[in-house]
Amino acid sequence: MELQKQKERSRAATKLETKDWNTLNSVKKTDFIGYDKLISESKIGEWREITQKNQSVSIRLL
Repeated sequence: MELQKQKERSRAATKLETKDWNTLNSVKKTDFIGYDKLISESKIGEWREITQKNQSVSIRLL
C-alpha cells in the first residue's frame, strides 16, 4: 500500500507540461552529416517550452 502511494507521488512530481510547437523555419528535409563534419550551419525549425512540475522551463529545438 505504501509503495503504491510512493509511486503516485513520484509520478505527480515528474509530470510535464508542454506548450504548442512554434515554427521558425520551414524545414522539409535534413541530412545527417555527423560522420563527415564536426561543425556545420543549421537553422532552428521548431521549438516549444516544456515545464516540469515545480521546476524551471526547458526548451526543445528541432
